Amino acid sequence: MLKVMIVDDEPYILQGLQFLIDWNKEGFEIDALMSNGKEALDYLANHKIDLIISDIKMPVMNGLDLLDEVERQQLSDAKFVFLTGYDDFSYVQRAIRNNCLDYILKPVSREDLLNLLHRVSNLNEEKEKVRESQKTMEDAFLASNLMSIIKGKFDSNNIDFVNNHLQLAGGIRFVDIEMMTEDVSDEEDDFDLRVLQKQMFTACRDILKENASHFIFDVSYDKDNYDAHRN
Repeated sequence: MLKVMIVDDEPYILQGLQFLIDWNKEGFEIDALMSNGKEALDYLANHKIDLIISDIKMPVMNGLDLLDEVERQQLSDAKFVFLTGYDDFSYVQRAIRNNCLDYILKPVSREDLLNLLHRVSNLNEEKEKVRESQKTMEDAFLASNLMSIIKGKFDSNNIDFVNNHLQLAGGIRFVDIEMMTEDVSDEEDDFDLRVLQKQMFTACRDILKENASHFIFDVSYDKDNYDAHRN
């Protein structure tokens, strides 16, 4: 579920938006309701939010100042959408220049809100795909650097990369897990060992969870060895 914060000084707006649509059905949940930008800013300091729907004109801190502070302090990468009236278009222009995703005119219609949420969902899916692709590349590069160290063919760049990505407190250590056979005589035996290696690799990564990238395949120079390493 993507988390939503709604910021408005008018209680009936806050209440109306809560019940205008089925948020959960659309993949969202309302995480916070705030009456001004200052309250929202304080909340964002300690909570992860994916979408902020905010009024522009509010007491204490208005929506534009909230957006400016979020950007300045780098508090959140949430998508920002403003609630506005017809007479606030000059404010909307400034908001869009400051990385606001979009705006919705008051009174908010169900169709406009649903269209907005669908757009945010699509943007989030694209963002996740890019993030997963980047992580796959980083994991592959980390595995390459770790193997260089394990094989004794490394330089300072390999050491620096591994230290930065594993955030090790001391020296680099690893556990070597090996599956060996004395007589691999045919392709079927070789295939069975590769299957076992992949199963062990998957099981170990599941156990390590957020540190799954620390466990790597060893594509050994010795075809009779089927190794994996836990760093």
